[in-house]
Amino acid sequence: MKKMMFALLAGLSAVGAAQAQTAASTSLTTADTAPHAYMGLGASAVGDTIGGGLKVHPKIFGGYAFDRNWGVEAGFMRFRTADFFYWDGNQQGTVADGQVKGYRSYAAGKYTVPINENFSAYGKFGLSYSVRKVSIPKIGLRDTERDTGLYAGLGAQYKLTKNVAAVVEYERYGKRKENGPKADVYSVGLKYGF
Repeated sequence: MKKMMFALLAGLSAVGAAQAQTAASTSLTTADTAPHAYMGLGASAVGDTIGGGLKVHPKIFGGYAFDRNWGVEAGFMRFRTADFFYWDGNQQGTVADGQVKGYRSYAAGKYTVPINENFSAYGKFGLSYSVRKVSIPKIGLRDTERDTGLYAGLGAQYKLTKNVAAVVEYERYGKRKENGPKADVYSVGLKYGF
């Protein structure tokens, strides 16, 4: 996990350095401070209690910036299907293959603090909604867990062009999960402002 985050941060730093060499630094324009919508795509790394290990899932998000600091954002992350092996532990030792899948979504207020013309940090706070579906066909088990809870995120963004920015963030979706993907998420992505 640490190696992956280090590689992602190193990659963003390299892109930022290349961008700084090709474009002269400019002061904030009206487009940077005017209200605008944005959308983005990302990859989210999530630990999984059933499938084991760290899995990467796709994420889509969008929002609206009211001004330089305040905005709102919503996002959706779909879990890739994780396979697991089930054993009930009794004398007969029922053994079966199972799967877990689902999604998460959130809606949050967002506060951004510009550090310089290209780099800014932000925090998000709102509500999350998660669905986890577990199935073990051999024993006829199909279970769906739904969870509504608090959502929080901390992140940073670096402007690559006037409309495109790279983002990296830590997100927390509600309470600790007993089954399936964990509540802690690390994400990277690209955002396009309109």
